[in-house]
Amino acid sequence: MTYESIAYLGYAINTVAPAVPASSAPLAPAVDIAARCQLLMNAIEGAAKALAAADQASTVLKVFSAPESFFNSTGEIYTVAQVQEAVDALQAMVAGTAWADWVFAFGSIAAQTSAPVPQSYRFCLVQQGGPDAGTPLLASTLLTKFAAQVDVVNMVTSSGGILLAEAVNGPGTTLLCDGAGVFPLAGLTWGLDLRDPATGNGFLRAPCLPPENAVAVQLVLSRGQSIRPQTVAAAAGGYVFSIDGSGAGAVAASVGTNGALAPLSPASTCAVPGTPLDLGGSPPTVVPVSALFPGGPGMVTLYAGKPLPATAAVTTQVVQLTWPATTGGDANPAYAFNFSLVYDAQGNYLNTLCEVICSNLDFMQLQYTLPCTLACVDGSGDPVSINLSLGPGSDGYDFSVQGMISVPGFVFEGAAIQFSQSFSVAPYTIW
Repeated sequence: MTYESIAYLGYAINTVAPAVPASSAPLAPAVDIAARCQLLMNAIEGAAKALAAADQASTVLKVFSAPESFFNSTGEIYTVAQVQEAVDALQAMVAGTAWADWVFAFGSIAAQTSAPVPQSYRFCLVQQGGPDAGTPLLASTLLTKFAAQVDVVNMVTSSGGILLAEAVNGPGTTLLCDGAGVFPLAGLTWGLDLRDPATGNGFLRAPCLPPENAVAVQLVLSRGQSIRPQTVAAAAGGYVFSIDGSGAGAVAASVGTNGALAPLSPASTCAVPGTPLDLGGSPPTVVPVSALFPGGPGMVTLYAGKPLPATAAVTTQVVQLTWPATTGGDANPAYAFNFSLVYDAQGNYLNTLCEVICSNLDFMQLQYTLPCTLACVDGSGDPVSINLSLGPGSDGYDFSVQGMISVPGFVFEGAAIQFSQSFSVAPYTIW
């Protein structure tokens, strides 16, 4: 579908965890998830009815978002299997043809794993509605691929959705994938800016490798953090849509030069019903909204459709280097590292990315920003440890890529690359 305009619907609901009385028994996870999904659907259906007639047209892309911690407002921590249940339920909710011209950001949901490494994760599903919305995303594969120490992963699916997972409070250095939070959907490039509830930091990185497109729509899901020019990833002519879970509500703005924001005026609001959530069954399970959100069911702020952002290409320059670290042999796997030194259009250094290639371990072609830490086992069950970071250069170079690598048949410690602040200066490599 080719869209002509885009309309934003921000679900403002207070997700700040209240003090729960000791006498309050927590809901069973399945009941808690089902009740939150039903409340979301009540908000979506009410907002759809409240849309102006012009914005209900199929040429208007409707964007609905819930805030950070929607699924953990009273401190719930789910298992990965329960996250999968929530993802399946959310996809099924919006699989009807009535939702084909909608994109949904369903807030965040936290999970914990215990093996092989104890870890906490946050997930966020962004899904285009319609009949193809129900393909399972298999969220658990994100956590089992590398024995649970990959810190941020995007999983794009053919069903028109993306499940983003971030490791929090994990061991070692924070690891980010190139494009973490950036993905194509409904003909646009999106940036999902999921803010840390405690620090306000986000992990969104704008795409930086040609021929990628710049972010057209930045979705900010937060809990008490404001939007500042330095956190704007959307290109000029794009939009920032923000929803805050601490009660500040929704914000929509168009982006000008240097990240300047021009706020858009809301068209209307739509109150979400506070009636108890009837989950059916015999006897029926009924959950009061106050058991999930003591501050009430919230409301949806609606912004009238605005022109669709134009596609803008990324204008960066890249020096690509391949290090054939080990050729394998003696039953050991072969390893190579593809480095991309990224410079802006004026030739100033921006970023370094690294893709790890192994003959018996699939790293899914992910390109990691530095610093990064990978600790896992390979296809033979042998331990793999890869630590890469930026350091100072020497001999006239400004920077270096430092490594501590221990894999079967290969151990390395030192500087693999030295390079300059300027694109015009060729890097030095050890190979």
